[in-house]
Amino acid sequence: MRALTVWFFLLSCMFAVDWDDAKLQQNRHLMYMPYENIQNDSLADRGLQKHLERRFGFQAYKANFFLPVCIADRAYPTYDPADSYRQIEAEFQYSFNIDLFSDLLTLNELYGVAMTSFGFWQMYSSSSPFREVNYNPEIYILFPMVNDAVGLKTLKLTYSHVSNGQGDIDRADINTSHCLECGDYWRRSRSRAWNYISSVFEFQYDSFLVDLTLWTTIDVRMFNIKDDNPDIEDYYGWGELGVNYFYGAHQFEIKGRLNPMTGYGAVRAGWSYPFFGRESIYWYVKGFSGYGESLIDYDRYVNKIGFGFSFFR
Repeated sequence: MRALTVWFFLLSCMFAVDWDDAKLQQNRHLMYMPYENIQNDSLADRGLQKHLERRFGFQAYKANFFLPVCIADRAYPTYDPADSYRQIEAEFQYSFNIDLFSDLLTLNELYGVAMTSFGFWQMYSSSSPFREVNYNPEIYILFPMVNDAVGLKTLKLTYSHVSNGQGDIDRADINTSHCLECGDYWRRSRSRAWNYISSVFEFQYDSFLVDLTLWTTIDVRMFNIKDDNPDIEDYYGWGELGVNYFYGAHQFEIKGRLNPMTGYGAVRAGWSYPFFGRESIYWYVKGFSGYGESLIDYDRYVNKIGFGFSFFR
């Protein structure tokens, strides 16, 4: 009942607010007018203005979104019987990067680092715990392919690490999950991680952007490091094919991955549209079906749909 009251209040505010982008920019400019310029020191003045306007060098990398309502086909399993996860939860993702330097190979390439975090928030459950958060730092090299005859625009090479930030917990008294779908290791440890290198080929055909990502995992066991999930490639596959279609102010996306040896994979589809005409907030609907929704349950099949907002698509 409390959640419904909060949503009713938020929806009332949503339709009452003036969402005009031009007015927002004007008011933002007026906010900083009372501050005085630093005289006789242009560098200090530039630093002051950058600080006041909160400008910084990061850029959006992958999609950034918040989906307050996500409904799965069934409730999620838990480790602790005291927890009671529901099939409705919230999802969020923030992703940013920064280009560090360029042209080391005289090919106009860019070198940089990126960080993506993807979280699942049981905000409608008692105490509203975060069920899972995945962290994905990356190092990349991005090459331009402007003269390619087949529509290839960029080639990106990455080294990536993905982890859920949890430890290897072997005490049976706190790992008492009754998830019948999950293996014994799932009940013994919450730690999930994998490392991989990838090649990302991005093509453009008029209103279509096509991304083909091929990856291979790095077997950490060769370095005498314990592998939390040696079969993860069986479920995540060997790569991903994504298509984005732009039609007017609409953007449609579909991504799929598959391991043809095991038959496991996943499909994700989405639609976004400017929020009351804004160019920085979008309505966002996302659907998911398959394995690897998150690291904690990468080997559990999930069907899910979510509704909310995207800030970079």
